[in-house]
Amino acid sequence: PGHVRVAGKSLEPRIADGVILLAALGPGCRSGLERGAVVLVRVGASRQPLAKAVVGRAGDPFRIAPHGAVIVNGAPARNAAGEPYRLPKARAEMLALYAKAYDNRIPDGALLVMGEVPSGSRDSSWFGLISVDAVAGVVLDEADRSGRLPTRQPSIPDIPHKRETATTKEGTACQSSPPDGPASLPSHC
Repeated sequence: PGHVRVAGKSLEPRIADGVILLAALGPGCRSGLERGAVVLVRVGASRQPLAKAVVGRAGDPFRIAPHGAVIVNGAPARNAAGEPYRLPKARAEMLALYAKAYDNRIPDGALLVMGEVPSGSRDSSWFGLISVDAVAGVVLDEADRSGRLPTRQPSIPDIPHKRETATTKEGTACQSSPPDGPASLPSHC
C-alpha cells in the first residue's frame, strides 16, 4: 500500500482536491477491478498517474448515443452523484470510434474510465479505452486533508511494488512513503 494525494477537481465531489488516499499499488492490484472502483492509471508517455473511476470493464457492451450519452450495459453511465455522462461532440465522436472498432463491446484487457465531470475530463472521453496494464493502483480508503487515515483500516493485499514519487496533473495522484506524508502537487484541471 501507499499514500497518494489527489491534485485536481475531476473527481469532485466524490473525492476532493487535496485528499489523501490509501492505495494498493503495483501489478497485483489489477485483477478483479469492479465498476465504480477508483484506479490510478498511467496513459500515453506520461508516468504521471491519473485517478479515475472504472465505468466499464472487458466484455461490457458500450456505445455513444447521438446526443453524447455514454451507454454501458444498455443504460446511461453515471458518475457517483448519479448524473449521466453527456459528452461534447468531439469527445463523443472519438469514443464512438472505439465502440465501433470493438463492435460496441469493451475488449479483453481494457477499461473505460471517467472522472466525475459529466461532460468528461482527462479520462476515456479524452484518450479512449485504456489497457488494464495502465492501472498502477487501486484506491482502498480515503484520509482527511491532514493525512490522518480513518481508524478503520481496510484489508490490504500483499502487493510487491517499487516505491516512486510521481508528479501529476488534473484529477491525479502522487505516491510517497509515510512518515514523510503525501506529496503536494499542482492542479491542472
